Amino acid sequence: MFKVGDDLSGVASYKLLVNGQFRLLRHEYKNATLFTEHDDTLGPALHGPATLYLTDQAGNEKVINLTL
Repeated sequence: MFKVGDDLSGVASYKLLVNGQFRLLRHEYKNATLFTEHDDTLGPALHGPATLYLTDQAGNEKVINLTL
């Protein structure tokens, strides 16, 4: 689970790559969180290097590298 937000324009898009493969995320607007189900079979396993890409409505991008 990731806590995300933008004080001004709001989050426009997001993408999570795990081991270079796309992983489906869900966005809960009320809590400003991105999350995925641990047993979701629509993507790679949640282990190894990952990169989260966030873009706001103004076009600013933030890239977060992490290990799951």
